[in-house]
Amino acid sequence: MTALRLLAFVGLVLLQASAAVAAPYPWLEDGGQATETLKARHPAPAGFERVAATPGSFAYFLRHLPMKPTGTPLRLYDGSKVAWPAYAGAIIDLDLGPRDLQQCADTLIRLYAEYHYAQGSAETLSFNFTSGDTFPYADYLSGRRPVVAGRKVLWQQEDARDHGRDAFRRWLDTIFLYAGTASLARDFPGVNLKEARIGDLFIGPGFPGHTVMIADMAVDGAGKRKILLIEGFSPAQDAHVLRNLLPFSDGDWYDLTNGEDLITPVWRFTPRQLHRME
Repeated sequence: MTALRLLAFVGLVLLQASAAVAAPYPWLEDGGQATETLKARHPAPAGFERVAATPGSFAYFLRHLPMKPTGTPLRLYDGSKVAWPAYAGAIIDLDLGPRDLQQCADTLIRLYAEYHYAQGSAETLSFNFTSGDTFPYADYLSGRRPVVAGRKVLWQQEDARDHGRDAFRRWLDTIFLYAGTASLARDFPGVNLKEARIGDLFIGPGFPGHTVMIADMAVDGAGKRKILLIEGFSPAQDAHVLRNLLPFSDGDWYDLTNGEDLITPVWRFTPRQLHRME
């Protein structure tokens, strides 16, 4: 191998390694790369270290989510400010859309789906409506469309001409309309709190219910765990890191203690309400 070819080969390897480490966020306009990240905004508490997150994993994707500048107000889908934003910490740089669709469960569905879109595996995605009907993204691409009449879902076939980024977002909007905390709690397996990992959901199912996602985790030498939580809310509003308003908290980090409820500013989750998207 000539010196020139060797240099080219090394450059290619370095470029590929860099691409593997970078977390792509397809909705961003600047090439899909985060500038200010969740990790940078939230250092691990004193005496704690973040758990390992492999580049390219969902955990890595969440840990490096792009954030809006410090001091950005929490806004609703119509652009107005949320009247009582005390529960919201840092705002995630994620578009919301002009309709009241991307609420709590929808925000976390969106992030999970965007990860797969970035990985090139979006056509493996599938979610169930609250009715129990299944709507895979691959079915949407094939032209299959739901027609909802009361509590019944009928299906019609259209020409398979809808592809690309806009198609992905339209499919997600349909999922947002007909899925929610009740369907997520029913369809995703429960997880023992001892086995919790980044990306897991606490789900309080209902009408309304609520759900939050573990976006990061840190541990100390004694095995004590702390987590960062992200959420959306209703009416549809900016995705955000959930602020910890409990006394003596480590910033926005929450204690994750086996056998104990998780108490947030707007919801109390039991240990049996932990689920995994898989």
